[in-house]
Amino acid sequence: MQEFWFGKLARIVATTTGCYEAATALPLLEKLEAFLEIIQEQRARHLQRHRKMATDSIFSEGDMTEIWQTWQDDYHDWMKKEKLQ
Repeated sequence: MQEFWFGKLARIVATTTGCYEAATALPLLEKLEAFLEIIQEQRARHLQRHRKMATDSIFSEGDMTEIWQTWQDDYHDWMKKEKLQ
């Protein structure tokens, strides 16, 4: 987490058209809000895949592993476009 909040990863910014590296790191509150938005989006996607789960379900370790693996596999959503080529 130290790398996410303060290190090299602190400069990666998600946008509606992809991700890019910002010239300066975002303020901590903006990073936290972006992090929470990503979590909310991943939770919603997981619940769409498992429609029988209640919206207020507490995810199991298996659920969390699935969310992580699905997110990793969807690298177009989070990787810089120039690295995809």
